[in-house]
Amino acid sequence: MRFAAALVTIVALGLLLLVPPPVAILLSCLILLAWPILDRSR
Repeated sequence: MRFAAALVTIVALGLLLLVPPPVAILLSCLILLAWPILDRSR
């Protein structure tokens, strides 16, 4: 599961480089909110 988490992080970082800053901030907030849920389901 750790590999999947690393993969999600890499993909997210790649997306942050492609999208405009406001969208990137919104996405990072969503990822931070979803992280504990994903971590608990492991």
